[in-house]
Amino acid sequence: DISLAFCGSEMATISNIATYALHAEYICRMLVGTMALPSEAEMSGECDKMRTWKRSWMPETASRASLVLLHQIHYHDQLLRDMGLS
Repeated sequence: DISLAFCGSEMATISNIATYALHAEYICRMLVGTMALPSEAEMSGECDKMRTWKRSWMPETASRASLVLLHQIHYHDQLLRDMGLS
């Protein structure tokens, strides 16, 4: 269901408070309509690419999907780009 959003859930970063603040802004922009979501197919494709990339170099762990520690800056940059701020 792409109409459900979680802020700060299942996320491990070096600076969780900054990540949660970006999540909150991202979600607010979607809710007020200043930012449109990509199509479900585009989101699924992005998830597939991320999964393949993470599996190519990250050790297999139960939390691998939520580990952003090593690439937090890239993740924050992506959120800012999606919001048109970078």
